Amino acid sequence: MQFIDFQPGVSDLDAGGADKVKTVVKALGARPQLKIDVPIAWVSDLDRPALVESQFLSQVREAQTTKGGKTAASGAAPALDQMDPSARLELLTHLYEKNLGGEPKYPDSVTSIKAKPDAIAAKSDFLRKELHAHITVGDADLKSLGQQRAVVVQQALLTDTQVDPARVFLVANDKAKSQDGKVRLELTLK
Repeated sequence: MQFIDFQPGVSDLDAGGADKVKTVVKALGARPQLKIDVPIAWVSDLDRPALVESQFLSQVREAQTTKGGKTAASGAAPALDQMDPSARLELLTHLYEKNLGGEPKYPDSVTSIKAKPDAIAAKSDFLRKELHAHITVGDADLKSLGQQRAVVVQQALLTDTQVDPARVFLVANDKAKSQDGKVRLELTLK
């Protein structure tokens, strides 16, 4: 009951988290003397790569919607992994040139591949890794994510419930850990 799990890099409650909050609300309703601490916390090893990937995909979507300064035709752009390999390579090359200020310099291990489909895939993989390496997610970003998670839990505890806001505290602590690939926050009843 005291644990709420979040997907890495995400501050939204999933169905399991929402159910746990409802259970906590019942416990708080049954025992009005209890107070609860909601941690402002994150797990760097899980959240940092997820935030990097999120920023990367945001850059991809932005590049897909604005081609050469013009807005692309309306309609949902395909996900990066569902794009035609040549179009994906073109898009990643454009992003590389925009973000790193020059044409990509592929290593010999990539340029030595002779088969065209394999060469395109290798170039795309190289560009993707290089673009990821140049996205910075700082401690302030992680703290902001931890704050967003705590606020989401706090709002879930207080919205449409009889819980007094004076009983719910946001606290900065390290009560988050990795659990089955998710970020687990530990709520403390006192």
